[in-house]
Amino acid sequence: MSIWIRAICTQSIGHLAVSDLRRATEQADFLTWAENQDLDEAEGAQAEKALRFEGPPGELGVAQLFYRDSRFIRIERWTGEAARVEILEMLEELEGSSDPAARRIRDILSRAVETVGFELKQSDAEGMGWPISWQTAMWLAERGDGLVDADGEWWDPRTYEIIWSQR
Repeated sequence: MSIWIRAICTQSIGHLAVSDLRRATEQADFLTWAENQDLDEAEGAQAEKALRFEGPPGELGVAQLFYRDSRFIRIERWTGEAARVEILEMLEELEGSSDPAARRIRDILSRAVETVGFELKQSDAEGMGWPISWQTAMWLAERGDGLVDADGEWWDPRTYEIIWSQR
């Protein structure tokens, strides 16, 4: 079963390439991330050293995030009809909630033009894959004037605060 972190964008991020993604973690503290994940600091240092993003040149489409050995986290950017289908699925999950935060999320989703998904395995979610993917999604959502859905927790990339949780 996959665990998803998604950047929801109301403005296109089509000008970004896979090579731009490393900028999302330039100021990151990998040692603190490791501690927050209940990992040894050495795992954080190793993830920082091994971190790389790979994919075709040109605008971001499908890419891989490597932070340990040869296993990777798949990243995919959806636009057009593919994005609309994904957005409709997210809207269905919010049905029935009258919470102001859910209304805000529905508003963002109704204006979204694309999404970027990070497909994590359980070992990624429990390890350094979670904070790296989350930070990269936050960076993308900020550039795309949107929000991040991190497995049911909705984050505002401007404030780095949870605005609503479905958990």
